[in-house]
Amino acid sequence: MFLLETIDFLEGRVAERTADGCVLDVGGIGWYVHVPMRTLEELKMGSVYRLYVVAYETHKQVILVGFLTRTERFLFQKLVQIQGVGVRTALAILSVYTPERLITITENQDLKALQAVRGVGSRLARRIVVELSGALPPVHADVPPIAQDAWYEALGWLEKLGISAKEAKHLLTAVWESHPEFTAEEAVRAALRQWGGALIQGGSSQE
Repeated sequence: MFLLETIDFLEGRVAERTADGCVLDVGGIGWYVHVPMRTLEELKMGSVYRLYVVAYETHKQVILVGFLTRTERFLFQKLVQIQGVGVRTALAILSVYTPERLITITENQDLKALQAVRGVGSRLARRIVVELSGALPPVHADVPPIAQDAWYEALGWLEKLGISAKEAKHLLTAVWESHPEFTAEEAVRAALRQWGGALIQGGSSQE
């Protein structure tokens, strides 16, 4: 299974609902998108939604997984990177818990809460906690009064550029504390300037 990064979101009318997803009518083309159960419960037939998607290509087809927020998509992407967590298990976790609740579970190392999700045993629960620990901003962090989506969007961009989740979190916290009005794009630019400056200073100190 290969990850495709050519589609960011799909916006269209819900033409059909199934047990694990929906058909989104986008300009007359029906896209089948798998979604968490909590998301499916919010989708109303005939209404228009924007779903932030992750696309996977298999040897037979392209699979789309969609979310109502970038925050949920970010958490899904972090989950499927963990050994033993596939698409189904990640969707199951996000079907049971909101992003905020999942972050709290990780902070508190609540293994029993994770084991309550179908397909998650004790070993996998522990691995999830270890992998996500420190990589996600605390729910009650005194970070910027901005939309959660902007935070996770910026965090995702920095990670794609090769910056570790912990370092990206530190950089973005500093940026938004100084400039709470920044958009995700502006925050990423400022974080990269800080990161580049730190690298230059680190290199100079070693000379």
